[in-house]
Amino acid sequence: FEKLISATMVGEGKPSPDIYLYACKQLGLAPEECMAVEDSPNGVMSAYRAGCKVVMVPDQTQPDEKLKKCLYACVPTLADISHLI
Repeated sequence: FEKLISATMVGEGKPSPDIYLYACKQLGLAPEECMAVEDSPNGVMSAYRAGCKVVMVPDQTQPDEKLKKCLYACVPTLADISHLI
């Protein structure tokens, strides 16, 4: 990883977009150039609100119809992400 970003570096935690906006800024990339990988509804909403392409790898919660509208993709495992790039 080029950068490590944590919740202590931003004002508000998820589902606020702060952490993703900060991470994009640190990388020198626009949010729409970035893919965010999340496993929870709060994480998905955070990345979506920032403007990132959001890929969900569900853990304990499957996406409902409302959350699905925020996703670029939903895959069963992390290994399946490579097919999206």
